[in-house]
Amino acid sequence: MKEQDTFSSWANEASKGITKIDELARLNLIRNQSTIENGMAIQKNFDIRVPAEFLNIIDQNGPLQKQFIPDAKELEFDPNELLDPISDEDHTPVKFVTHRYKDRVLLKVSYQCGVYCRYCFRRYKVSDGKENPSEKEMEAAISYISSHPEINEVILTGGDPLSVSDKKLAFIIESLNRIPHLSFLRVHTRMPTAIPSRISNEFLQILSTSKLPIWFVLHINHASELTPRACESIKLLSNAGYPLLCQSVLLKGVNDDVETLKQLSLSLVRNKITPYYLHYPDLAQGTNHFRIPLEKSIELVNELHGKISGFAIPQLIVDLPGGNGKINMTKTMYRKMSNDQWSFISPLSGKEVIVNYPTSSSDHSLT
Repeated sequence: MKEQDTFSSWANEASKGITKIDELARLNLIRNQSTIENGMAIQKNFDIRVPAEFLNIIDQNGPLQKQFIPDAKELEFDPNELLDPISDEDHTPVKFVTHRYKDRVLLKVSYQCGVYCRYCFRRYKVSDGKENPSEKEMEAAISYISSHPEINEVILTGGDPLSVSDKKLAFIIESLNRIPHLSFLRVHTRMPTAIPSRISNEFLQILSTSKLPIWFVLHINHASELTPRACESIKLLSNAGYPLLCQSVLLKGVNDDVETLKQLSLSLVRNKITPYYLHYPDLAQGTNHFRIPLEKSIELVNELHGKISGFAIPQLIVDLPGGNGKINMTKTMYRKMSNDQWSFISPLSGKEVIVNYPTSSSDHSLT
């Protein structure tokens, strides 16, 4: 199949998604009168795209509905919420590159997505086609990466980097492979679940030309997103040998209970995806209705211990405002009581367990 034919295939699937409030109302996916009446204001604040893959499985007030169907609550801005909640712009030395950590950068390939998540922390740019990089701007971004030898990892993101054509992706991957100080690439995407046809044999052929290892980080928040077609799409990546991780967001009414998180992790592992991060929602404007108390979030993740295998438990992450980095919020389940005595909280019973780990006296010093 030619590149243009491949693009037409998944682009056609993308075109079948719903992008207007009145269309969603006609499908009975919006019943809230306030949301319908404020439709234009909501869309002006952040575009709508609900992929065809999800339309038949969205239930009223269900986990997919809350993630992808707009709500009038998005127009309510808390004073603590920010336009750019993790200060991407303050760490952007050249357009489309965010250089927050010394050894890695974000390369924003496109601000388009196959689906627009209503809690998106980059909503101030995502969905705006005018914000997408031109060919010269992408060349300048790659030139910046090439001129900074401290960078060893490039994270392709956006928007969704797989929303561009295979031809553009091939150019980017080929260009990055020419940079000698890079060690590997990472691709953050929702496409395997939102538009499964995006993962084609032609796309895999382009990936196979990369000498740099490529890791995929998939964005999945609920087990219901793993439709049969999505699982086949993910299987193509897995069978081709690409490591798969998952970043989820902890969202009120979507996955904020232990059983739902457990089923999500088990579903991911069954598809050879390792749960990686569980993000506490960033302080993006109009997203306060998605947040639960942070202390409850910590308790939820700690309750997973003893219920599923350790490698299936994601790290609970807070991405600090101001671009101050990520914090692992998993509650400390131990404390040192004396030189040899430690107190632990059992993940099975929740009770304190005190253990003596004797060491020779010489081991107490670091001489």
